[in-house]
Amino acid sequence: MRTLLCATLVLAMVAAACSDDSGSKNTKKDGGGGQADQTVTKDGPVTQKDSAPPVDSAPPADSAPAGTLDIDQICTPGGSGAKGCKSGMLCVRFSTSEGICLPSVASCTTGTCKTGRTCLSLSSGKGVCAKECASATCPTGTECLELTTTKKKVCVPPYTGPKVFGDICKSTDKKFYCKKGLICLRENSKSTSGYCTENCGTKSCSKLTDSKGKSFTPTCYTLSSKTKVCVFDCSKTGATCPANLSCKTVSTNKFCLAP
Repeated sequence: MRTLLCATLVLAMVAAACSDDSGSKNTKKDGGGGQADQTVTKDGPVTQKDSAPPVDSAPPADSAPAGTLDIDQICTPGGSGAKGCKSGMLCVRFSTSEGICLPSVASCTTGTCKTGRTCLSLSSGKGVCAKECASATCPTGTECLELTTTKKKVCVPPYTGPKVFGDICKSTDKKFYCKKGLICLRENSKSTSGYCTENCGTKSCSKLTDSKGKSFTPTCYTLSSKTKVCVFDCSKTGATCPANLSCKTVSTNKFCLAP
């Protein structure tokens, strides 16, 4: 399971990221690195699930020079230099287009990985030490994934999908993941879906035109000290929400969220 990090709309507390199949339009181009899902209510981390085993995509030791990327940094499968991992690590993919640099071990046996890391076996017979996230936070640029075969929760590259700003998203189905750079914002960790939104920590929010052709201007809301996302406020009298969202009360605020 890729306890793919989808966040919960923990307004003023936590954030979330995923997407849906609704036909909303968006003029925003794909952003930078993927981000974990967020929730409006602070009720714990959210993870995504994935049944595919990790794939060792590193080239043979003699086919490419060692890279410069360090542990838990996002890498390019088969890459070298600024796109490859340092000696002693492998660029590993988890059904993702990008890989992550993880320490390599001959095989997964007791005591092979440091505290806070768990060993994952590769098809080649080797093992890699992935950062556990059952109770820990993943490094910036990565998100928590639950592997359905082992039930282990580890930090992996962000999963990206086809959904754009304003679309409904889900952390349990790749067809409903948000595009790179967007966040799946959910009401809370028990919500099965959210909507794809933008991070407005360093830029203003984009206007949204929904499937009915109506234009909406979101506002930048602080979910936590490090996360600001674009939300649709529906607290004013007569305020409406984009076609695929509905007005919900979160604490003392009213926001447009996934049904």
